[in-house]
Amino acid sequence: MLSPKGSFVTKKRIFAAFDTVDHTILLNRLKTCVGIQGSALKWFASYLESRTYSVMLGNKYSSPATLTCGIPQGSILGPVLFSLYMLPLGSIFQKHQIPYHSYADDTQFYLSLKPGADSTLQKVSECLSDIHCWMFRMQPQVWTEGLWHWRGWLRLSS
Repeated sequence: MLSPKGSFVTKKRIFAAFDTVDHTILLNRLKTCVGIQGSALKWFASYLESRTYSVMLGNKYSSPATLTCGIPQGSILGPVLFSLYMLPLGSIFQKHQIPYHSYADDTQFYLSLKPGADSTLQKVSECLSDIHCWMFRMQPQVWTEGLWHWRGWLRLSS
C-alpha cells in the first residue's frame, strides 16, 4: 500500500470579523498582552466606544444606537487592532508546533505530509479543536451565526 506524501495548507477566515470584536476583550488584551496603559488606553477606549450607527430605510433614518462591538473598517488601525485581538491564536499554533502566519482576519497554517503522516494529521485535528474551543469561549456569536470558516488544501506528490 502506498502512503501519501505532500503538503497541507489551510486558511481560516472569520466573516464580518471586524464587526465581531468585543471592545472589552480588545481593551483588556491591549492592557495585559501589549502593555498599553493610562491615557493611551483611554484613547483606544474612546476610539472604540464612542461610536453609533443608524439605519436608513427609504429616505428615513432610525435613531442612533451605540455600538458595543466592532472595529472601524477602512482605517489603518483596523487590521492592527484585529491582529492584537487575535493574539492568543498564535499560542495555540505554537503549543501544537504548527507553523502559521496571520494578518487581520486571515490566518494560514501549513505542514508537510510524509508517508505514515497520521501523527501530523492528528496534530492538525487537535490544534483545530483547541482553536474552535478558544473561539467559542471568546465569541459564541461567531459560532451561532456561522461566521467561522476553514478552507483546506491537500496536495499529494508521488
